[in-house]
Amino acid sequence: MNDSYPHFKDYFANVINIVQRDVKDWKSLLYILNKHISAQDFNFHIYEDNTKFQDILIHTLKVLFCLMKDVNFKQLNIENQEILLWTALFHDCAKLAPPLTVSPDGRDPAHPFRSCHKTLIYLSHLNILKLSQSQLNQWNYLFEQAYIIVNKVFLEGNIPVQIHNMNVLPKLILFIEKEVQSSFFKTVLKLICLHQSIPCCKYPPVTPIDLRETSLYFNKQELLLLQVFWINDSYSYCYDKEEVFDFDIEIQQKIKEAMKHLHTQ
Repeated sequence: MNDSYPHFKDYFANVINIVQRDVKDWKSLLYILNKHISAQDFNFHIYEDNTKFQDILIHTLKVLFCLMKDVNFKQLNIENQEILLWTALFHDCAKLAPPLTVSPDGRDPAHPFRSCHKTLIYLSHLNILKLSQSQLNQWNYLFEQAYIIVNKVFLEGNIPVQIHNMNVLPKLILFIEKEVQSSFFKTVLKLICLHQSIPCCKYPPVTPIDLRETSLYFNKQELLLLQVFWINDSYSYCYDKEEVFDFDIEIQQKIKEAMKHLHTQ
């Protein structure tokens, strides 16, 4: 990657300051997001009446906090650190939770696609990405096809849940590769879109990719970044609790397995 890229702190300096000062201050985060994002037509109001609004914002802070404390993150070059900071801020930006989801377990299996969709629009609103209305229309059209409804079994019975339509995934990746001119944000968008795509045992994604298709979606560097992000996204749920985090070993193993299917090592 050799094109210029925007520095996270130039847009969200106060988010960094809050993370470094008080990672649990979700009200302060909400204020910062409203100040720096809502004015740019960011649709964070989708979380209104969402019982997990606070949890989602706290989670965003925790992921940023965990990343900035992680030795593996610190060992990355500055550009790759920036990629992960932008990814962390937006990876759940369109995640829904009760009562906006119909899944009684509170999960939103379709949120990676939905957050990827919104992120590109947000970056366009910020004039970070230059996209024509025709390109945005095509992007929106692809996501009109990007979800399907399936019946899942819960204690409450069979309930319809929205999940990814994986048949659309190659088209989404093709659009990102062809229409997004910034290689920096190509990686950000792909990480958001695919951040719950690698099959695993402990927290299996509802719609995993087939690892034999890894090379269609990732290169080696992107998989290494996904590994750092995935570990910290997962660790963020237990780092301040009395829980043992033992998911990192499986994550490393799964990324290693995925790399075996790259055409170029």
